[in-house]
Amino acid sequence: MRLHIFLGTSVLLTSGLLAFAHARVFTPEDLFRLEALAGAVPSPDDRTLAIVRVRAKSAAVMHMRTFMSGRDRSDIWIFDPKAAVAHKITNGDGDGAGFFSPVWSPNSEHLAFLSTRGNNITLWVWRQSTRELRQVSQQTVETGSPVWVSDREVVCAAPPEGEQPGPFDLEVRASMKAATIWPKAWSGAAVTASVLASGPGLRTYRPPRGRLLKFDVFTGKSRTIADGSFTAISTSTDGRIAAFEAADFVRPEPGARLANRNYSKYRLVVFENGRKKTAAELTDTEEPSVGPVAWFQNGVAVRINGLSSRPGWFLVQRDGKRINLTAELSTVPPLLVADGEEVLGVTDGRLWRIRSDGFASEVLFGERTVRIDSLLTSKVPSLVLRGQVNGKSGIYELDLRTSEFRPIQEPGEPADFVTFMSGSATAVFSGSNRSGTFLWTTHPGRSGQQVVMTLNGFCKDIAEARWKMLPYRTVEGRELTAWLMLPPDHLEGKRHRTVVTVYPGLVYSTGSPPVGSSIQSTSPYNLQLLAARGYAVLFPSIPLTPEGQPGEPYRQTAEGVLPAIDQAIKAGIADSDRLALIGHSFGGYGVYTLLTQDSRFKAAIAMGGFANLVSLYGQFDPRARYEPYARDRLIHMMFAESGQFRMGVPPWKDMDRYVRNSPISFVDRVETPVMIVQGDQDYVPIQQGEEFFTALYRQNKSAIFVRYWGEGHILESPANISDLWRRIYEWLDRYLPE
Repeated sequence: MRLHIFLGTSVLLTSGLLAFAHARVFTPEDLFRLEALAGAVPSPDDRTLAIVRVRAKSAAVMHMRTFMSGRDRSDIWIFDPKAAVAHKITNGDGDGAGFFSPVWSPNSEHLAFLSTRGNNITLWVWRQSTRELRQVSQQTVETGSPVWVSDREVVCAAPPEGEQPGPFDLEVRASMKAATIWPKAWSGAAVTASVLASGPGLRTYRPPRGRLLKFDVFTGKSRTIADGSFTAISTSTDGRIAAFEAADFVRPEPGARLANRNYSKYRLVVFENGRKKTAAELTDTEEPSVGPVAWFQNGVAVRINGLSSRPGWFLVQRDGKRINLTAELSTVPPLLVADGEEVLGVTDGRLWRIRSDGFASEVLFGERTVRIDSLLTSKVPSLVLRGQVNGKSGIYELDLRTSEFRPIQEPGEPADFVTFMSGSATAVFSGSNRSGTFLWTTHPGRSGQQVVMTLNGFCKDIAEARWKMLPYRTVEGRELTAWLMLPPDHLEGKRHRTVVTVYPGLVYSTGSPPVGSSIQSTSPYNLQLLAARGYAVLFPSIPLTPEGQPGEPYRQTAEGVLPAIDQAIKAGIADSDRLALIGHSFGGYGVYTLLTQDSRFKAAIAMGGFANLVSLYGQFDPRARYEPYARDRLIHMMFAESGQFRMGVPPWKDMDRYVRNSPISFVDRVETPVMIVQGDQDYVPIQQGEEFFTALYRQNKSAIFVRYWGEGHILESPANISDLWRRIYEWLDRYLPE
């Protein structure tokens, strides 16, 4: 499962022991002090920038909102490039509220955003001329960004009456329902039966419908545009509204492979003057791509992901018919930008202009040699892009009227492009270094970068791991790249206790260390904490068969990992007598597979992992166990057939494939002491950990099973995160002594 793969920004540290001598070690408590930047949005007049800043985890009042991704503890800041100062316009610190998803009105006067204040999600607005901040309405809305349809009206999706938005309470909904239902059975007076059915002609469950609402930000009044569950809302300059509506749950068809997709089927709906004018159904093998759209007079262009074919951009016309705009292109552009009755997109290093009938022509730039890698903005007549002009790589502003390229100054250190304010020619970047996390601006009239905001300044006092790239070759001769995270005090020639972190399917590049492995990564599983303890951490590449094709992840995991370990030993860094394994989610599966194929490891830690693909296939998502649609959330079936497990068919169609790719089948081969970690609310069923632990217990083999009550797939409670790391240190120190 993809939810968590050690998120964050990597920093390649090359400083030596002198810097380490004056620094302290990284600790789990540092994780709870880290802040983050979550985007910046320029006003349409390019005079003001709205910034989302995520407060530290220690400031949270509720620690089980994983899928809010920190939005429930964010604040919004305003930056004026002329004044060169940022100030906070919301204050969630006092009651732990979050303010997020800012969107400017067309005239730049109002900033709409969402807030979790009041243990709910509602619409708020800030007025620039008066600095007034107020709640527009107490109506609950979904977590998707609000959308302006005029200078005073905003459109939002709302959940069914009496319910909270999915990401807001997803991790706690089951336990809260259980706490309500169980006492009814204990009383002996109420029937608590819940019946699920199967069979020919059965309709999937249709949950209560939400609404698409239009709010007047001046009066706070709202009116319903349509009933339904809507997502990916967008508007045109002439007031049309497009949204994808979840029409029904996907129903599995006997004999057909289940696609790895969202659980719902969708239709695209377009409203004009408040009335539904267009409805285009997506098939069972299609799902919407949530992102920008491009408007035409006769319809709207949206990206649709084909689950059995390549994705594409389709012009959905007013009559509901579709035209594939990208059929002629060799690859599908990730973004299309509207320019009149045409759209612009980048593929194969070239810029294409595409008409409404799908005819595509390359945009030429005379005698200049131009390669365009990606579009970074979608506002014409100027586009910001990353590419190469006459052999010089960088970020450029392209004026479509004159075909002139203007280089945009980048910060003097690694940084990510955030946005561009064309009115003042101000570029905005974010990045991290040894001094903290920064939001920078650059301007052609100024030298260097200007600091807008600094976060995590305390990190400058912490010693960070050093990195070493490790090329290696598999038994079959395939060349791969691994990375070694070395302790801050590493000395050449010294061998270290080495922990191998695995995640089948991840293949690392030679350009930079793995994403999410700096001390400024807020992941509770930040492996810098192992380097700080004196361990080397090996990140091997583990290529697998492409998703959607039947594969052998059990065997392929070992094929990617074991040669990397051999190379790390050969390089004089890993100690062959002090090796351990660690992995989370699909990485936990990777740990189980390796333990049943190799005995060189002295200890292992499997967190939220999968052990038995046969039993997993039929297990419900625990978060939906008490819902009437528990049957219809096909998460584990989809992952098994077409997702990460690559089984291709249900187990009864190819039981041998399921058995030989299930670590539980070979648990008698385990010789390594294992620490199994799982939350009881994990959507990877806790029974997976129970099965592997029970099999070891039956054989009297060394293992501990650490169960965190109330936790989901990723640990969220600071107390539990600290406890986990204490146990990891104790476990590794016990079996890999200095």
